[in-house]
Amino acid sequence: YIKTVGGNTTFNLNIPPMPNGKFNEKDVKRLKELGDKINAEFGKNLAKNAKITENKKSNSNQTEFVAELPEKVTVKYIDIAETISEGQKVESFKIYIKDENSLWKSLKSETTIGSRKIVALGGVTTDCIKVVITAARDAVKLDWIKVY
Repeated sequence: YIKTVGGNTTFNLNIPPMPNGKFNEKDVKRLKELGDKINAEFGKNLAKNAKITENKKSNSNQTEFVAELPEKVTVKYIDIAETISEGQKVESFKIYIKDENSLWKSLKSETTIGSRKIVALGGVTTDCIKVVITAARDAVKLDWIKVY
């Protein structure tokens, strides 16, 4: 799921119905387990009430988005989506968090965002996350920054 949906692609389960039009009980059980796992990992957006600001660099497609969370939380994943109706523009980006001393700490360097990018952060504690667009083909618009 993280590598497909979170990697800017679709999640095709390829589970066909049986000739009677119903799904096999084993498939239904596994789908329920998958749904429960996805909900456990991504059911509560910790950035729902975050203040998100954009700081554009002048004369450049480079920009940064800062998500100030209402409180310190443990972050396993950051989920980012471009406004894909306007095209995929991000070529590379970096993720930073504010550490216990309120200093920016670089965590990840990634390529492309597209329709959705889920980046595993491994369980870091912070109240502020920064996504810095380091290269883009044009001005970047994001649909969301979510934190889990």
